[in-house]
Amino acid sequence: MKKHITNNAGEIISSNLYDGCMQCMNQCKQLTQITKCHLDQNGKRVGKKSGIHGTVFLCTDRDIKSTRLFKNQLGAFNSVLSDIVTMGDDLAERKAIHLRRLTHNLISYNAHILQDMYSIVSQDNLVGNGREQVGALSKALKSNPNESAISMLRILKNTNLSKSEFSIFEKLYDSNPSLEIYAHKIHKVLVLVFNSFMYDFIQKKYVSISIHVKPN
Repeated sequence: MKKHITNNAGEIISSNLYDGCMQCMNQCKQLTQITKCHLDQNGKRVGKKSGIHGTVFLCTDRDIKSTRLFKNQLGAFNSVLSDIVTMGDDLAERKAIHLRRLTHNLISYNAHILQDMYSIVSQDNLVGNGREQVGALSKALKSNPNESAISMLRILKNTNLSKSEFSIFEKLYDSNPSLEIYAHKIHKVLVLVFNSFMYDFIQKKYVSISIHVKPN
């Protein structure tokens, strides 16, 4: 049996029709009727039923004489259409929530990066050509190296957080993620994590971190 199921917006939910079948489907206006297929010249029973959730079109050369069986199948597809559409909408909404979260976090990290960048050198000093921009940035770094270094640490932190967002999103929502197990030294892992937040710890007067490797 060939079928073509769409939601109320005309978006295809499921279809196994041939390209040449679309003409017949568009011309069908009844729940059931006998028609001659222009693809194979055989008789087919076709039917279409629309509701508030979408439209179901069926085409078959089996049980062609049984109107009752065909209407039952058409009704069965139509009865579950609302559930299919609801599940699709719920899935789309969950994906949208995750995407909004990702977008919100990336926008926030990017704003912090720009803020720290312009704390080193003002945006007005970066309107010239490439050589002038390099000169302005070099001058700003030399004139205030300590604050510039702090800003660079914050930029590094938010850059790493942005990278982590992409990596997490890719792994969680990839339909076929590639996961592999690697052996890492715990010291290296901790250092990589703490480096991104090192300036935050520096700002805390009573917090100090010391990571040592115990000799074997």
